[in-house]
Amino acid sequence: MLKQHLAENRDAILEGWFERVVQSYPDETGKFLSTRKNDFANPVGAAMRECLAGILDFLIEGGEREELARRVEQFIKVRAVQEFTPARAMAFVFLLKNVVREQLDRRLGDAETVRGLLDFESDVDGVSLICFEHYSEARERLHQIAATSNYRQTHVLVERMNKMSAERMKARGETPEPDPYEDDVEPPVPDTES
Repeated sequence: MLKQHLAENRDAILEGWFERVVQSYPDETGKFLSTRKNDFANPVGAAMRECLAGILDFLIEGGEREELARRVEQFIKVRAVQEFTPARAMAFVFLLKNVVREQLDRRLGDAETVRGLLDFESDVDGVSLICFEHYSEARERLHQIAATSNYRQTHVLVERMNKMSAERMKARGETPEPDPYEDDVEPPVPDTES
């Protein structure tokens, strides 16, 4: 019964949820996200709409976890690179609960509706864990990229310093020690998996 009501009001719920998520951004960003409907002019807004629709459809109709993951992936990656705390980055999922409660406001006196709402909210919590898992993976990947970049920059800097030192030693008539990485095309990359 509840899922039927949610399916019948899907578009209104989705729009209300989208507006709540937009309100979590600074004013200028929120205006941009809500006014630009073109996917190319507003890829973040498009990713947000796809993610929210994917979650709502999953909660109403059910489906495969892999399909949900595919639909939320881009927006979760966006949230991972934005300057949000992990809690704030994932809070958008829980905003759906308030939107649905508002939709059901007049029906909450009915015990069956309340039971359905509790089940629905439990499902929202489960989806939030799936989203957080993807968020954590995206953050870990960002840290790996940063670590590899920093390591390579350091390697290049050390290599330049070693060459300068060797040139100074040659100028003074001293014999420099051979560089063990002189023939390496790429510096060794640290293992960030452990």
